[in-house]
Amino acid sequence: MASSAGNVALWTHAVFDGTLLDPNALSTITDTAKLRGLAGSYECTPIGIAFGVGSLDGREVRLANGGIPGFGSALAYFPREGLTVVVLGNLTPLDGHDPTRIQDVRDALARTALAHLPPPPPATEACNVDVYSVGADGSGLQRLTSHPLVDASQAAWSPDGRRILFGSNRDGDFEVYVMDVDGSNQTNLTRDPASDDSASWSPDGTSIAFASDRDGDYEIYVMNADGSEARQLTMNDVEDASPAWSPDGTRIGFTRGEGGSGSRDLYLMSPDGSSVARLTSEGDIAWWPPTWSPDGTRIACETGNPRYPYNGQIDAIEADGSGRVTVVADPAGDHHPAWGQDGRIAFTSDGDIFAIRLDGSERVRITSGWPQDLAPAWSPDVTRIAFSSERLEPVG
Repeated sequence: MASSAGNVALWTHAVFDGTLLDPNALSTITDTAKLRGLAGSYECTPIGIAFGVGSLDGREVRLANGGIPGFGSALAYFPREGLTVVVLGNLTPLDGHDPTRIQDVRDALARTALAHLPPPPPATEACNVDVYSVGADGSGLQRLTSHPLVDASQAAWSPDGRRILFGSNRDGDFEVYVMDVDGSNQTNLTRDPASDDSASWSPDGTSIAFASDRDGDYEIYVMNADGSEARQLTMNDVEDASPAWSPDGTRIGFTRGEGGSGSRDLYLMSPDGSSVARLTSEGDIAWWPPTWSPDGTRIACETGNPRYPYNGQIDAIEADGSGRVTVVADPAGDHHPAWGQDGRIAFTSDGDIFAIRLDGSERVRITSGWPQDLAPAWSPDVTRIAFSSERLEPVG
């Protein structure tokens, strides 16, 4: 179906009338704002969870796969034309459905609709993914990067609180960058034609662990804080990613994906790559990315079905792999946990940043609004949070 969002909602309600749909799916589809929001129609598009910004036949488009319970789905929103395209399939990726078939139907419908629309007016604003910081109470928002390409990946504050690591593809591929906390002195540390991201400081600030596919698949590396002397720690034919130093500097937590299921488990190793130990072993669950409690006794991760990552939740385990507890599990999905020095865990839910205690208490919202705010990281003194956000910016 291809029409305005309102017509799509009315059409869907008329056809299904609430009898063939999961109630949650029905409420999503018949809520015009929510339907269009799945494709990022208000400002920009959620990043990092199978959404994308791009073009189709020269038209700016926001794309979304999934997000409607009980159905395989593909959505597109053309912001300058005001056109929404939604395709629903009887099977979801959880049933082994190939999502590209629904996407092909979506694109064909979109092309048919666009052929009957005039060219859009010139754009005055465009979406941009940058790094921001905000006070722990939600005040004092500060934009730290401003580049037409993507500045994303989970930020990481240096132990002394003076610098922030982040990832950017401004040089043609993702690299690890560092900047001062006010956004100045942005420097490419990795400078490699491969993709380098997910950087983590050692507790003494002298080394940085990161993930890179420079040997053909993602492995864990460590380099000096100035980017020199990169050393490969893991060497195998599976994907190792998301390294995180323990507070005492004796271990690095990371995730490993094996087989074709998309599942990921949590591992530990020594900083020299030795003494690799597996903490989790759940074939139908993905764990990513790890974050350590201040005392080093626990690790929190986002967990979820690897083939349907929208409904993730935040779980924590003891550092030996025992004692799993669920910290938060919202219907909208919870992502990107980051443990602060005061014991609070920052995370993203439905595009906003929250903080919560391990036992689920003292939950507070830190950011709110249409922008999609993701991948929070606490400053060492827990007064500020760095995060990635996709927002509208003036063109020119």
